[in-house]
Amino acid sequence: MSEDVYGIIALDNKVIIKHCSMYEAFRNKGLKIKDADLLTAASAKANNLILITSDKELRKLERHGLEIRFINFMEIK
Repeated sequence: MSEDVYGIIALDNKVIIKHCSMYEAFRNKGLKIKDADLLTAASAKANNLILITSDKELRKLERHGLEIRFINFMEIK
């Protein structure tokens, strides 16, 4: 199972607190981001992880100190 390989990040208080602060920062700047994307980003940020994605829309999260690596999953063999 994939959770055996990758692990599961708990939705704990530090993730929720990070989510709230990121949400407020985006809202105050008038920026919109999907809830699932923001929760994923907050999980990575709260756990000092790198977010790996192919979604270029998430580039705006880099301004909030989140390290992101963009890859093309179609090129992975």
